[in-house]
Amino acid sequence: MKKFLFCLIILTAIAVPESFAQETTSTTTTDLPLARLHITGSKNRPRTVVPLWIDCYYDSGIMYFDSSEGNCNVEVIVTDLNSGISRIFYLSNNDSPLLINLESGTYSILYVADENEYEGILNLY
Repeated sequence: MKKFLFCLIILTAIAVPESFAQETTSTTTTDLPLARLHITGSKNRPRTVVPLWIDCYYDSGIMYFDSSEGNCNVEVIVTDLNSGISRIFYLSNNDSPLLINLESGTYSILYVADENEYEGILNLY
């Protein structure tokens, strides 16, 4: 009987699918490919100044903005240039990363962080 139970335990351990044994992992923004939003100008910088970039993360139709760089309050306004529809998103240091679902197309991104406005165009294909 002991041999039977021992064999049953061994066979059960072998037969358990791998998916049950795998640990679940959460995705953080640092795991995603970094995309840099091209900023063409801002309220405090004329457009003739060398363009700057804002770090964001983009993966499979989702854009991630993270406020971990010290911005207290962030507002992101995304406008679909084909339909003209705008969406406004808010993010503070206490929030999780901001997730924005985007389909392929051309978007105007207005990124407002602590009284500074940055504007850029994002092309997704």
